[in-house]
Amino acid sequence: MKTDLNSDLSSYYNGDDLSNPKFLYMGASAPIDFNQLEKECNNGYRINFKMYLTAHYNTAVANAFAQKLIEKNPDKANNITVDSYSIPILKASDVVDLDDNAEGYLYIFKCPEDATNFKKYDFIVNGFLMPVKVKELYYKDHKIYYSINKEQQMEK
Repeated sequence: MKTDLNSDLSSYYNGDDLSNPKFLYMGASAPIDFNQLEKECNNGYRINFKMYLTAHYNTAVANAFAQKLIEKNPDKANNITVDSYSIPILKASDVVDLDDNAEGYLYIFKCPEDATNFKKYDFIVNGFLMPVKVKELYYKDHKIYYSINKEQQMEK
């Protein structure tokens, strides 16, 4: 699967050792204000804050676009899945597809020593992390790696 990690993100690539990553990723459908989130954590508004992150770049990117698909198809969330262990990694059926220019976001974090592995590529971090890099994603650059079966329109 094509990644952007051969570009300006190459220094944030975990290589083949996803069990002991240097970096963790999170995909999001919209920008996240991490400065505000940090203030809320530091001021006690978010007690026992946890972050659920992945060491698998392609899973994080697929999660960003899966969130976008769910937002566009709220009644069909169960038709949209991301499975890190399969190809294609993102599958959706009977949904309205995204526009080519739909944006998502990839947040990259330095992996702390106390990150807890709870699945093969997935980690829990107790507490707040500030991203070291944010990458804007475009659906057109990734959609060829996903299986999207579009909603069938009734003929009139």
